[in-house]
Amino acid sequence: MKTKWASHSKNGNLTVNTLLKYLPENIIAYIIYHEVTHAIERKHNEKFWRIITKKFPDYKTKEKDLLTYWFAIQKQQTTQQSIK
Repeated sequence: MKTKWASHSKNGNLTVNTLLKYLPENIIAYIIYHEVTHAIERKHNEKFWRIITKKFPDYKTKEKDLLTYWFAIQKQQTTQQSIK
């Protein structure tokens, strides 16, 4: 998985990116909850975000943090590859 943190398929399969190992536990918990919520509501609609908000009222901050982590990890990996 190269472009997402995780995904939840229609068949109920949860796939996670190995890069989660670099994230803080509270962010990992958010990602897993986000994906499992797709078992209830597939789309990112009002119902979906209501469910998310019940457990993570600060979900917008977590979403911003995820973007920051994504680019930081990508940059670190690119730097490490260029050193090799």
